[in-house]
Amino acid sequence: MRGIQYLTRVAAATKRVLLVYQESPAPMERFLSPALIDWRLTPDLGLDPERDVVQSGKHYRISASDRNKLREDISSGVFQTLTARVVTVCTNKPSHTDGSGSIPKVSINGTALGVLARALFRLSPEVEEATDDALLKIGIRRGQAYVAAHVRLGGLSGEEKLLGRFSQDPPQILAAAAACAANLTAAYGMQPGAPAAAAAAAAPAAEAEAAAGATADLPYVLVTDNDQLRQQVAAGKLRPWITPELHPAHFTVSRLPGSEEQPQRQQQQQSRGQESELEESHEEVGPGEDGEDSIKAEAEEGTQAQQRRRLAEELRRKRRRRRIPQAKRGGGGGSGRSGSDEGGVAELAASAASGSGGGSRRAVALREQRDTAQQAAVQEELARLQVLNMADLGILMRATCVLISPSGFSIQAHLLSDQPCAMRLQHCPGAT
Repeated sequence: MRGIQYLTRVAAATKRVLLVYQESPAPMERFLSPALIDWRLTPDLGLDPERDVVQSGKHYRISASDRNKLREDISSGVFQTLTARVVTVCTNKPSHTDGSGSIPKVSINGTALGVLARALFRLSPEVEEATDDALLKIGIRRGQAYVAAHVRLGGLSGEEKLLGRFSQDPPQILAAAAACAANLTAAYGMQPGAPAAAAAAAAPAAEAEAAAGATADLPYVLVTDNDQLRQQVAAGKLRPWITPELHPAHFTVSRLPGSEEQPQRQQQQQSRGQESELEESHEEVGPGEDGEDSIKAEAEEGTQAQQRRRLAEELRRKRRRRRIPQAKRGGGGGSGRSGSDEGGVAELAASAASGSGGGSRRAVALREQRDTAQQAAVQEELARLQVLNMADLGILMRATCVLISPSGFSIQAHLLSDQPCAMRLQHCPGAT
């Protein structure tokens, strides 16, 4: 999202049209709908994704740690002389990235980045529905006031280690967050008579819970990428916080189709960029800063482990798969098909082994059809997992008051919602 916001500024400065092309796991508009700016690659534009986008004559890939060649080319005037109709850029650069004088600067503490985010995006109907479902499961109806806190710890499935953004243990972080939320809601008149609770942040968890919970008329909803913490909250062990039972997994699925070297390059750049991204997220930030370069996916508790294993296996099979060469024509007739596809494949394969060229071709066709269906199912499941992940974003966006983690995920949520009742979690006494 933040990379698209940055490129919107680039497009405006260089008099180009911004278009967003995403193939995997589904088009961007399945998760985010255009708001005031329509960035969709629609058929009426006369652009072919394979020819004009994937095989575009000029492509920039800008990682967190590499130099910004796009900025250099804009600054030198090279970019402005490009004759290609389509120039593609792949980046997750922060939306406030400096444009070397050619692109007007924006302040990370101003309102411009929020205006830009809300002009580009709104949640898709499917994500809105997933957000409704997640909140209903913890007893919150649409339109009901609640407090939300986002705690980005790391440690979700697919990540190798915790991020180290907080020095306190999760129970202490949540105790401080609860005390901070009580003061914040009182300051905005949402809990008349609520006592100041900042001192409770330094108290033991039980005392902090009592101080914050005594007047906690609003539900306190936790959004976190740490599965263990989420399970503890869902089990009622860290009151007053509650959380929907969505369980995150970290995976990367973005690449340009048809390019053999892209997956390896992406893995290398991702590993090089992670440390730089984490360093950015530790800095003191304003309302317009983003700080994480990851894709999360979430699923319901009972099936998450099976889904992750199945997705990993299907993706490995997809990478290994090669087109099966057709057998030479031979004598003999093909056997009849059984009632199921698997039976038909088995019989046709047996017929091909005995010299049936027609049976071999039919076996190949059935196998390819089955593989195509499996791949489509994997893509659909990935898309559904991302919809559930985006429901976390929706929970943060709908909150009456929000506590923002040093993370691009919650910062983007705040940019899109622009809640006046908001505070950075690192400013809560005892949280960091």
